[in-house]
Amino acid sequence: IVYLLVLLVGAAIAIRPIGLPIGIAPTTRGLYDLVEKLPAGSLVWYGNDISAGDPEMFPAIVVTMKHLLSRPLKLMFITMIPDGPMVYTRAMDELKEFTKNKKYGEDYAFMGFLPGEETALAALASDFRGTAKTDYYGKPIDSLPALSKVKTAKDFDLVIYISGQFPTMHAYFRQVQG
Repeated sequence: IVYLLVLLVGAAIAIRPIGLPIGIAPTTRGLYDLVEKLPAGSLVWYGNDISAGDPEMFPAIVVTMKHLLSRPLKLMFITMIPDGPMVYTRAMDELKEFTKNKKYGEDYAFMGFLPGEETALAALASDFRGTAKTDYYGKPIDSLPALSKVKTAKDFDLVIYISGQFPTMHAYFRQVQG
């Protein structure tokens, strides 16, 4: 009887949805507005340390990348965890519609996995070109117009970081935030 009731309630909701409102969190609205206010050509550092084993965070990555790619910005994607490139590739596969008018190297670049945790992040933030000689695909940084003006983290107009990893989150606050 209980299973029958659950089935009937589930079917009734599927046929006639309740229509509960979905609210937008102030932090979500704040990030959206911040990206919208960036002038064309602004350079954005997008750090993503979501593991392939964290599927509940993947939609946040995709929607943030979608918003960034829909704007006339220069983007640098990077990850501090080994399976980050797999997450990036999966997200970009879902966003092909938003990259068809973008050119790799000119509009965006992927630095891949940066090993070394906080030490590597500190080195990248203080000496980008000395730390990262090539992108994820082995292309020299100097051949990527999107990153042509980058010397330190201060050259970025905005840093966005999404993570469920507390050690790297705190590293971003200590090494890149300032």
